[in-house]
Amino acid sequence: MSSANQTVQLTDSLVTRMRMAAYKVGRLFVDRTQRASKALPVAETPKEVSDLTTALRDHRPMFWVIFGFSVPVNLLMLTGSVFMLLVYDKVLTSGSLPTLLALLLLVVV
Repeated sequence: MSSANQTVQLTDSLVTRMRMAAYKVGRLFVDRTQRASKALPVAETPKEVSDLTTALRDHRPMFWVIFGFSVPVNLLMLTGSVFMLLVYDKVLTSGSLPTLLALLLLVVV
């Protein structure tokens, strides 16, 4: 075999391997002639949307409703703790009955 023949076979083998590798990783292989004549085409792969993403997108309004109820409920859960903290801090140290009644009125309202 001549060296030119061996070079052509080696080049063909190399090109084939490169195309196979490019195919395996899902990319578009472009020959040198195409690269020189025009810009590289972009391989467009459809973006897969998971089931979780679809479910979250479909139920987005319900999440806002849940958020709208959750915030006031959590604030109401904190009122008892804040009330007791203020009673121990303000009322017991000063012995002020009007302060206790004002705090109680704030909690009830």
